[in-house]
Amino acid sequence: MIQNTFVKRIAAGILRNHKMTVVERNIMHPERDWLIGIFVGAIIVTIAGIWSLNTYIQFKNVSFSSAIESPESIIYKENLVNSALVDFEKRKEAYELLKQELINKKQVATVAVEPVEAVTEIVIDEANTEVGVEPVVEEGEGEEVIRVEL
Repeated sequence: MIQNTFVKRIAAGILRNHKMTVVERNIMHPERDWLIGIFVGAIIVTIAGIWSLNTYIQFKNVSFSSAIESPESIIYKENLVNSALVDFEKRKEAYELLKQELINKKQVATVAVEPVEAVTEIVIDEANTEVGVEPVVEEGEGEEVIRVEL
């Protein structure tokens, strides 16, 4: 039969093994941080070198002699040039007509619109007014106020 002390020893062994694990309580690890920094720096330098090498290989055979070529004589076809000039002249005339029509419409619109004077009517109930009492009209900010002095 299993005795109580035997069970306690097994439980203590399990709990003791769990407590005896190595726990490192240091937050900073200078050696590890330096190694990671140097490793990341080396990777960045390697990537930059590969990219630079690819760019050099891509552009090493480019020559600028093609840009400094002797000018060739350009042959103009007189009929083609004249027809293009006629087309441009027709376009210019069409745009000028449209522009004049637009300007004339604006002038007609400005001439047709005449300013209208604002008329204000004041209606006073004659049953409530006394003889000799005149209403006084005061103009405020965009509103008219009618005040009757008694």
